[in-house]
Amino acid sequence: CARRGCTRGYRVNQEIEKMEWEENEDQSISLNTNEQSPQEKKSWEKSKTVKYLDKTDSETVLSSRQITIETQKISEEKQSAEDASNIDEITPIIRAEIGEIAKLVRTKIARWEISDARSKIIEGLAIDKWNKELNCLLASLYERDNDYRKAEFIYKDLILVHETDPEIFMKLGFSLSIQGKFEIAYEIYKKLLDLSESHIEAAEMLANIAHELGKHDSAVEHAKMFLRKHPRNADMLTILSASLIHLERKIEALEALEKLKLLDPYNPRIREMKEKL
Repeated sequence: CARRGCTRGYRVNQEIEKMEWEENEDQSISLNTNEQSPQEKKSWEKSKTVKYLDKTDSETVLSSRQITIETQKISEEKQSAEDASNIDEITPIIRAEIGEIAKLVRTKIARWEISDARSKIIEGLAIDKWNKELNCLLASLYERDNDYRKAEFIYKDLILVHETDPEIFMKLGFSLSIQGKFEIAYEIYKKLLDLSESHIEAAEMLANIAHELGKHDSAVEHAKMFLRKHPRNADMLTILSASLIHLERKIEALEALEKLKLLDPYNPRIREMKEKL
């Protein structure tokens, strides 16, 4: 997928589909779609997705209408200019403007003004749809709602542009792990470690996931890598010991268990693993 013409990239108008608003049964829309142009039909189809959060709360209804109108307008403008967009054309002035938007978004999230934060993110992405900071902030809102699948989609699209950014690989790997997609997460973390050999968090996650998948050789390799930096980590020593036992490397397993016993002498798993030996 080319950087300039990527069709899989995140689109701002996706926000309209993702806002789960309840439908107002008292509103009805009657339009003659046969007489409309394709562009008008498309706009009308978008307008049908407008829903209201609370029939009895007039302020909430007004806010919902405003967000939807602004979102639809941004989406239409973004669609018409999409073919001419290019991440390299973002000027320093625009980058500074987006930076201010990101600061405001963080402030609103800290104040739990989530709807306003989401609207500001949309505003910023209308200027630069590939902006890493704004996309990650949007993904974080989905993660707050435990909607890791939507966050996963955002991180996957970001990797198409920021293909050597360790932070995005780390976030994607975590999102996949939370969903139980361990095989894919394992490959993502391996790629991350290829990008940054000293990325100790990637080694930690690889050790855990490899142990979960029964890849005991890999678990031992990455557990040792992590323990070189954090030799007193009891959880990693436990993974190392268990994986060595599965590989029947008894002497190394006993050494790891002795280290673990010094850190966590009342750990019941130590006795269990020694009995396996």
